[in-house]
Amino acid sequence: MRGQQDYGAMAAKEVSASVSDMGEVAARLGSIVTYDKRGDVVDFDNFEEPVLKWNASTPHAGCAIYLDSAIAKSGSQSVKLVTPDIASAPTALGKYFPLVGSKQLGLEVSWCQLTEQTDLRIWLQYFTGAKLLTAAVRLDLTAGKIYLFTPSGVWKDIEVHLAPLDIGFAFSTLKLVADFNAKYYKRLLLANAEKDLSSEAMWEQANSATAGTATTFQLINQDALGGYVWIDDVIWTQAEP
Repeated sequence: MRGQQDYGAMAAKEVSASVSDMGEVAARLGSIVTYDKRGDVVDFDNFEEPVLKWNASTPHAGCAIYLDSAIAKSGSQSVKLVTPDIASAPTALGKYFPLVGSKQLGLEVSWCQLTEQTDLRIWLQYFTGAKLLTAAVRLDLTAGKIYLFTPSGVWKDIEVHLAPLDIGFAFSTLKLVADFNAKYYKRLLLANAEKDLSSEAMWEQANSATAGTATTFQLINQDALGGYVWIDDVIWTQAEP
């Protein structure tokens, strides 16, 4: 006889209770998707592979991007971005995806030991084949602020305080959600706080690049002093509520 008595979530059990939330089941089995379970996971990277499956941009001598086992949020390694002692020098890590079924997209990332003299910029972009839509945030530990990329192409203070975490190997986690159909941001999650961004429009420009989505993490010096950051547990989602 088939049914729920042996393994289903609805039948009574003598020893233990069933778990009906499949997200909770996945978390208990070691999934990295534990911070915010809204949205459907498209892909994720916890940088456990022996090779880095991203595009690396290191335009200056002293720029570096590499897998590192010194600090990791999950597994045995993360990816480290390093900038040289050159004013405004950038180091960037990017990845491109084909279009998915939904335009309500989310990007989650955890980072550790971000140096105060550098900005970490997190880009989530949508290419339609004729337009480029951009949702992005900039983390500035020197000012203790998070900035949003606006339709005018400038950064806007969204009044979210960014406190530096310098507690051993502690990671901070951020999730940015945007509606590329409406061309508006949706929300920003940081630590245990959530910021409603639904009134904030995103940047748009003409662009004929192949339709798809792209994610970029960009570390940029604020002056002529270099810095670094470790990044781990990157998660992409669609169908965000």
